[in-house]
Amino acid sequence: MLSVRFSLFLCFVFACAGIPSVNGQSSFTYRNYTESNGLPSSEIYQVFQDRSGFIWFGTDNGVARFDGKEFLIYRKSEQLPDQVVFGFYEDAAGCLWFRTFSGATACFRNNKLTPYKFNDTIRKLVGPELLNGLAFDSLGRITFSNDALSWIDSTGRWGTRDNRRDVLRLTRVSKQTALLTYNGHNKVYDSSSIFGRPFLSKFTENRDNNAVPCFQFWRGKILISVGHDLMVWEGSKIIKNIRSEHAIISLSVDKQDQLWIGMIGAGVSRYTHSLDEKPFRMNLLDSKSVTSVLQDSESSYWFSTLEKGVYYLPNLDMINYPLDNQTKISGVVHRQDAFITGNYLGEVESFDFKSRKPMWKVNLHNPVMAMLAPLQSDKIWVSTTSRTYLLTPDGKVSMEYPDIKSVKSFYEDTQGRIWGVSRVGVLLFSKEGTRMKRQELEFWPRAVLVDGKELWVAGITGLSVSDTAISGFRPIPEFKDYKITQMLRIAPGLIVLGTAGNGIQVMQNGKVLPDRFNALLRGNQVHTMLQADTCLWLGTDGGLNRIPTQTLVEGTPRVYAWDHYNGLLSDKVNHLACSSTDLNVFFDGGYTLIPEAIVSRVAPVPQFYYISRTVNSKIVSDQSDLRLKHTDNNITIRYGFVGYQNRFVKVRHRISVESEWNATTDGSVSYFGLAPGEYEVQLEYSLDGVHWIRASFPSCFTVAPPWWGSIYFELSVLVLVVIIVYLVFMIRTRIEDRARQQDRKFQHRLREQRESIAKDLHDNIGNQLTSLSLGLHHLEKGRDLSLVGPLQEEIHSTMTELRDTIWAMHQQKISVEQLCDKLRNLVWRHGHHHATGIACHFELPPETATRSLQPAQAINIFRILQEAVSNALKHGQATTISIKVQSTPPDYFEFMVVDNGVGFDLPVEFIPDHYGLGNMRKRAEEIQATFS
Repeated sequence: MLSVRFSLFLCFVFACAGIPSVNGQSSFTYRNYTESNGLPSSEIYQVFQDRSGFIWFGTDNGVARFDGKEFLIYRKSEQLPDQVVFGFYEDAAGCLWFRTFSGATACFRNNKLTPYKFNDTIRKLVGPELLNGLAFDSLGRITFSNDALSWIDSTGRWGTRDNRRDVLRLTRVSKQTALLTYNGHNKVYDSSSIFGRPFLSKFTENRDNNAVPCFQFWRGKILISVGHDLMVWEGSKIIKNIRSEHAIISLSVDKQDQLWIGMIGAGVSRYTHSLDEKPFRMNLLDSKSVTSVLQDSESSYWFSTLEKGVYYLPNLDMINYPLDNQTKISGVVHRQDAFITGNYLGEVESFDFKSRKPMWKVNLHNPVMAMLAPLQSDKIWVSTTSRTYLLTPDGKVSMEYPDIKSVKSFYEDTQGRIWGVSRVGVLLFSKEGTRMKRQELEFWPRAVLVDGKELWVAGITGLSVSDTAISGFRPIPEFKDYKITQMLRIAPGLIVLGTAGNGIQVMQNGKVLPDRFNALLRGNQVHTMLQADTCLWLGTDGGLNRIPTQTLVEGTPRVYAWDHYNGLLSDKVNHLACSSTDLNVFFDGGYTLIPEAIVSRVAPVPQFYYISRTVNSKIVSDQSDLRLKHTDNNITIRYGFVGYQNRFVKVRHRISVESEWNATTDGSVSYFGLAPGEYEVQLEYSLDGVHWIRASFPSCFTVAPPWWGSIYFELSVLVLVVIIVYLVFMIRTRIEDRARQQDRKFQHRLREQRESIAKDLHDNIGNQLTSLSLGLHHLEKGRDLSLVGPLQEEIHSTMTELRDTIWAMHQQKISVEQLCDKLRNLVWRHGHHHATGIACHFELPPETATRSLQPAQAINIFRILQEAVSNALKHGQATTISIKVQSTPPDYFEFMVVDNGVGFDLPVEFIPDHYGLGNMRKRAEEIQATFS
C-alpha cells in the first residue's frame, strides 16, 4: 500500500497538458525497430532471446543480434548458409542454431558463426519442403522435420522415420520433444514422438493447405492451430475447437503463463487464464501480422511482425493515458480515492483513481496557479490569477478571497494551519479558512514551508528563514543563487529542497548536508516532489527518481530512476499523484499509471559482455595469460552491455590496482605505449556511480621486455661484466707488471746512461780536465803566459765535448742528417788542430737522411764514430776520412768510417780496463748493433 504523509504541489509555467476525458484510450510506451533502425529487414519471422541476454531476429534477409544499443547483422557473407531464417534453437552447450528456408543451418557460439558440416545432407533430405522443426541432443545428433522425421548423427550418418505422414511441427517442451504429424491423404492429425514418448492420440480435422501450423503447451493443455482453427487437447481428446476470424500464425506463452495468439493482419490477443475470457487486445498492433511474442529477462515484451519489424514495449504494467486537448495542467493534488487537477482555463476536475472517470468539475474562469488538499481537512485550496477559493470535497465553492490572488505555493503545518506565499507576502489561515495573518516581504516568494517554529520562504533566488511569528527573515548564504522550486519536510528538522538546475539539497537542523545525490539523479531540474511510504519521489527533466528516505542522512545514497526507456510516457515529469495502490506521473502529453506491484521494482542492471581484445589493431586470442612482445604494447579491449531498459551505465577502468580509475563511455578501453611488465585491466560498471560491479573478461597480459631487457640477457650482461672486470683486472695487473718491468728497464738504462756518461767523461772530458789541471799547475809554478792560449783551447774543447754528450738527451727523435751534421763538426774540429788539415767526405743518400734514430741510438753511434775518427787521426795518421751511411728497410742502418791512414793491428783480446775499442763494442751492444 502507498500511504502519503503530506503532499504539496506547486504550479509551474512548464506544467503538463490536460487530463484525458473518461473515454480517453490507454496506450503503452513502445519503440518500433525497422530497417531504418538497423534491422536487415522489416519482415520478422521470430524474435528470440539467448542465454546471454541477446535478442535475435530471424528475417527474410539474414539474422540480427541486438544488445539494446546496436544491431549486428549476419548474412551469407558472415557464413550464414541461408538468409531466410524462420526460427532459432539453442542447445544445451549454448550453441544457437538457425532454422532456414533451405534447411541448411549454422551454429553461433563465442561470437563466431560456423556452418553445419552436414548441410548438404539436410538439403537432400528436406528437398523442396520447409523445415518445420529442429532439435539437438547431447550426443550431437540433429533431428528435424518436414514431410518426415529425419536425423543426422555427429559422424554424418542419417535416418528417416514417419515418412508416410506430413510433419507439422517439432517442438521442445521442458525436457521432452513432441512431434505433431498428420496423414496427408485423410487429413487426419495424430501424434508421434521422438524416441518412443507419445503425446497425442488421433483426431480428425480439416486443414488449410496454405496455413501455418502452430503448436504450444499452455496450462497443462496442448494448443494446436492450423489456419483459422484453434484446437485444445487435454488428456486424450479435444476439449475445444475454436474457429478464428483471422488466420493464426503464432502461439506464444510469456513468463506469467499468459497465452498470446498472433494473427495475420489482426494483431495479437492475450489470454490470462482461459480461452473463455475476453482477450486483451493491443490497439498498437491491430493491423499487423504478429509472428511471435517474447517476454525477455527484463520482463519487457517484443512483438515481431511481417510488416513493420519488431515492437518493443518495456513495461506492459505501466499504462499511459493521452490528452484529449492541449489545455495544460497547472496543478495536481490527490485524496485517498481521487486526484484533482487544475489547468490554465480555470477548470478544476476530480477523477476516480480506479476507474479514471471524472467525479466532478468546476470552472473558476481564470488560470489555476496553486492547489492544496490538506491532510487534516477535506477542503481543497485553489488559487487563480483573480482570487483564491476554498472548495468542498464535491467541488462546490465554500469560501472566496477576492483580495488574495496568484498564490505561488500552499503549505499545511502540523497544526492544520494553511500557509501561502504570493506577491503580497506571507499568508496564514486557520484550518477552517479564517485569515490569521498577512506579512509583506521585501522579495518575491516562490515556496513556503514550516518546520516546528521556523518558517522557510524561498524567493525567486535564495532562501530565508524566520520564526512563525515572522519577526524578521535571515537569508541562508549557501542558497544565495539557488532557484528553489519546492520544499518538502521529510521529518522534524529534515528538509529537502528541490531546485531548478541544482538537483536537490538536504538540510538537517538548519545545516546543509554534503551533496550525495545529484550525481545519481536523472535530471537536475526538479519540477515536483512527493513523499510516499518510506520513499521520496522526484519528478525532473530527466525522468522519475525514487530515493529511500533513510538514505537521505546516511552515507550510502541510493537512487532508482525511470524514464521513457522503462515505460514512462516522457522524460519530463511535471506532477505526481499517489493513491493507496498506484502512482500517477504527469507529463506534458498525458500521464502514466504505475501500479503498486512495480512501484518498488528496481530497474534491471545491464549485463556486461566482452567482445574482443586487440594488440596494435589486430585481434588476439582470449587466453588469460597472454604474453606479448615489447613492440606489441598498444592494447584495446572492446566490450558492450546487454540491456534494453537502462541506458545510463557508468564505466570506469584502470590498468593495475595502484592506478587511478578512468571513466569511459565509448565501449572500449585503450592503453598505448605500455612498458614491459605484468598487467591486469580492471573494469567496473554502475548505474548510480556509487555501487560498482566488477566485469569479468580476459584481463591479464604480460608485455615482455626486449631481448636486451630480458632476464637472460641481464644475466648474460652480468656474466659479461664479471668477465670484463676480470679481464680489466688482469690487463691492469699486466700493465702494472709491464710498468714495473719498464721501470726496471728504465733504471737499467739510466745506469747504462750513467755509465755511458762516465765513459764519455773519462774518455774525453776527463782527459781534457786532467790536461787543463796540469796546465794550470805549470802556469802557477812558472807563470808561463804561453800556456793561457792552450788552456783556453782545452776549456773550449771541454765545453764542446760536454755539449756533444748531452745534445741528444732532450730530443725524442734524431734524424740521420742531424747525426751527420754532428759528425762533420767533429771532423772539422779535429782538422782544425791538425797541421795539414783533414779532408772529410760524407756519403748520405737522400732517402736515408730523413730517417730517424732514437736518442740513445744516436748518441752511441756518435760516440762510436767519434772514437773511430779519433783513432784514425791519432793512431793511423790519416789525412782523409770518409763516412758512408746506408740504410735498408725496415730499420737497418750501416755506418762505415774509411781513412787513408797507416792502420794498426787489432789485438785478439781487449784489455778489460782499456776504454777505447772496448767502449765502442759495448756501445754497439747497447743499441743491439754489430761492431767490426
